[in-house]
Amino acid sequence: MKALAKEFRFNWEERRIRCIGHIINLVARQILFGQDVNALELGLKEAKEELEQLRLWRKKGPVGKLHNIVTFIRWSDQRNQLFHKFQRVEFIATEDNQQTYDLVTNNDTH
Repeated sequence: MKALAKEFRFNWEERRIRCIGHIINLVARQILFGQDVNALELGLKEAKEELEQLRLWRKKGPVGKLHNIVTFIRWSDQRNQLFHKFQRVEFIATEDNQQTYDLVTNNDTH
């Protein structure tokens, strides 16, 4: 308060400022982040969550990455059908007449 009083030339003993820490925080956030602080904070939170998922993905190594890809494909019927479609396209291109394969995730017996 003394530093502010010296900077802005007022008697700090006669001034009463409530919640100065909160006011300074609000001003700093406004300066740093602009009008929509909450939207920016939400965007930053989502970005942090995505980075954390990427770190976990990378942490598992090649087998872990493969497991994650298989799980991602199997999670959606559309992605699973697209996986089978890509196999059929490849079989047509190579003139090979094979059936398509299903992706299998690991469990106690696999």
